[in-house]
This record gives sequence, structure tokens and C-alpha cells, in this order.
Amino acid sequence: FMADGRAFVTEYAGGSDVVNQAGLWSSSWDASAFVGKPVLEVMKILEQQGLATCYGRACSFFHLLMQPLLREFVPVPDGVAEGDFYSCLECYEPLIDAKLWDDGQAFAAALDERIVAPGAHARDLLDAWPYLSRLYTLISPAEMTDDPIFHVLDTLPDVARQQTATRTRLCSDDFVWTLPDGREVYVPAGDPWPEFPGEMPWAEDIEEMPLVGAPLPLVDNTEVIDVMLADWNAAHGWPATPGTGCWRARSRCRPPAWPARRPRRGLRPACRAVTAAPAKGRAGWRDTARDAIIAAAGGDTGVASTVPAAGARHDQDGRRSNRWSTSFNS
Repeated sequence: FMADGRAFVTEYAGGSDVVNQAGLWSSSWDASAFVGKPVLEVMKILEQQGLATCYGRACSFFHLLMQPLLREFVPVPDGVAEGDFYSCLECYEPLIDAKLWDDGQAFAAALDERIVAPGAHARDLLDAWPYLSRLYTLISPAEMTDDPIFHVLDTLPDVARQQTATRTRLCSDDFVWTLPDGREVYVPAGDPWPEFPGEMPWAEDIEEMPLVGAPLPLVDNTEVIDVMLADWNAAHGWPATPGTGCWRARSRCRPPAWPARRPRRGLRPACRAVTAAPAKGRAGWRDTARDAIIAAAGGDTGVASTVPAAGARHDQDGRRSNRWSTSFNS
């Protein structure tokens, strides 16, 4: 791969206002409100602050860390259902470990440290910085030999949070997927996303971003991907001979989750129908795709999959890390 496992993919690069701040922080959160309060009032105060609510014998928590925190300082007694316990603490008062709660100071400190303060800090970061980059990588311990260096590079384009592919149903009930870069992938009716003969590269472009100077190309798999994709389509009679074949319907679909890194069964692409048009020859293939492209696949099988065949130009060694570039320093 030439990146030797030390690489990053830019999943998003753009305005930070894309982040929904609901539930990130609230002015009603006040850890000090628990200090000096008896343990029987903890759920009442959490409800007042919008961090939890109980209905009947079920309780819901509105921060991922709230329930684990409560379990730590107000653990559920053995043999008692959690919903029953937290919805009626007074019902199980003799079973509550009063030493863990004490006067609520330890709970309040942990609440502030794990939930309130980090939420306020995240809000401040989003308000202060209008641009956000999200990078993804998998690095094995044996590959952790260099330190990544992140630096600003304003010449790189944005990376959209979602990519859209167009699925066209043929009269044969087969499908043709047109990806954002114009490439087409033929998928027979009822089949999942194709497993291309040979090994389709997972990355189309790998470049290193030095601190100074132009990007250094390491790998360019464009031609390999184009050839493998053309062979696959040709083996299934695509593109059709001009004047033959027809299209029933065309849908524009996005994957049910972004980013999808591995096949997920039981998911259907979110689609909307658009006007179909007769085929006018093969769509032009552009070799300028730079973003990770993911398409929902499988038609009636409901399988979503990554699309290495789409010519996804993954950001390796900091290539196109979009405003935040990465290089490695030994």
C-alpha cells in the first residue's frame, strides 16, 4: 500500500455547524445541585436537568455516560430489575449502598468531569472554529513507529458528509449504479454488491503531504480500478449496445449510514425516484475523484457495502486531509 498502515481517510471536511449540538451540553446541567442531597433525590434532580426521565418502570437517559455513572454511585441491588430500581429508589431504600453515595460530592465531581465540563468544552470548540475535519484510521501496534503531524492546508477541497449514487433499474430487472465520479457498476438482479475477480484496490490514490511543498504521490490505482470495473461490466453486457435496452426507473440513493466500512445486512438504501431517460451510451469516466465514495448496494437484498471499485480515492498519508493535512515524522 506504500503507506505501511500509517494513513488517514478524511471522512468529512467542512463547516462545523454540521454537528448537532442538541444533547452535547445544556445550561440546565449543574453538578453542584447533587452535593448534600440524599440519594433518594438523585433521579428527581436528573429529570429536572434533562439528563434522565422515568415512566412507569422504565427510565431513559439522555447522555451516553449518564447511566454508567449512575450505576457506579447508585448500583442496582442484586435481584432487582434496573428499571424498577431507578424509577422508585424509595421502594428499595434499605438495599441502597449509602456509603457509595455519601453526601453526593463524589457523584457531583464525576458528573462534572465526565459530562458537564467536556460538553461545555465541545460546545466552545464548535462555536470558536467554523471548520471541522474528521479523520479515520486503523493502526496496528506494530505500525506505530512514526508520529503523525497535522498541519493546515487551505488548498484542499471540502469532503461531503454524504455521497450520492444513482441506481437505474433495467428492463431485465438488473441494476446499474452510477457513482458520483461518473463510473458505472452493473449489478445483476438479486445479487449483492459484486466481488470483483482478483483484488480490487481499497485506495485509488495515496499521497504524502509534506510540511512544505506539493503532495508526493505514492500510489495511483486509477487505471487498475478502471480496467477491473470495465471487465466486470463487459462480462455482463454493459454498456448496452446503443439503441437496445431500456430503463424502468432510476433512483438516487444514499447509504443508510455514513460512513459504511463493511457490509451491513438488513439495511436498505434511502432512495427517491427520479425521471428515467433512455441510455445514451456509456457515461464518461472521470479520473479526478478524490473522496471516499460509498454506495448502497444489492437492490432487493438490502445490503450496504463499501465500494472500492468506485475509485474511492482514500486519503492516505494525509493526502487530502482537507484543511488539516497529515505527515509522519520518524
